[in-house]
Amino acid sequence: LYAHENVVTDAVNKMYKVYDHQYDLRYYTNTSADEQWSKGYPAKYVCNDISVKTNSSATIPWVATYSGGSRSDRNWIFYRLTDVMLMQAEALVELAGDNLKTTDEDGNQVIDDNLNRAFSIVWAINRRSLMTPNYATPDSKTTGLVLKQDKYQTKEDMRELVQAERRRELMFEGKRWFDLLRVCHRNGQTTDYIKKNVPAKGSSTGVILFVSYDALFWPYNKTELKSNTALKQKPFYGASDGEDKNYESSLKK
Repeated sequence: LYAHENVVTDAVNKMYKVYDHQYDLRYYTNTSADEQWSKGYPAKYVCNDISVKTNSSATIPWVATYSGGSRSDRNWIFYRLTDVMLMQAEALVELAGDNLKTTDEDGNQVIDDNLNRAFSIVWAINRRSLMTPNYATPDSKTTGLVLKQDKYQTKEDMRELVQAERRRELMFEGKRWFDLLRVCHRNGQTTDYIKKNVPAKGSSTGVILFVSYDALFWPYNKTELKSNTALKQKPFYGASDGEDKNYESSLKK
């Protein structure tokens, strides 16, 4: 089971579509890449131990070593503190105005409080993953990599920042697909956001799966349709009555 190539090669090829730079600790702890940086498997919560050290001679500034574990070692974590924090950040963004800077009742320009609080949450999570010799003081190479609020001037900018940080922080924890679905639903039940953010494994498959909002969800099981006649199948998956002659024959057998 391998991670998608655009995750494995993102920082080493300096594409920075997933991670903002090569100094994000999560780049090394989320995925264990091969020596060619062409593919990698999820390492987070699979390896027993991950050690990341400086590596001045490599094409990247750090190198990670991994130690494996048995299947009985796995702990399934459904919600972590950072997950809850990012939920709060997303909610705060939706409560905010359209712009980062607004005008108060006296006519003074101020930063929207909800967007300001949301940014502070994302900043804290992102900052903790910036690898520097001293946590409190970024070195000369990393001082410019700390998130700057002036880059996120609108509500939409902040929406994208929260989603990007959720992707980095919660990678391989089963959250990403539902984050994308939630944004699609909020955007008027369209598939545009999915099309933009999910690389299709084969163009024909991608076109079929993302042509309809209903296609983003599993169909109802036929036994459920038989048990509950008020339940109608999603239009994408065929007739709403759920009738299937082959299915009926299999039941009789």
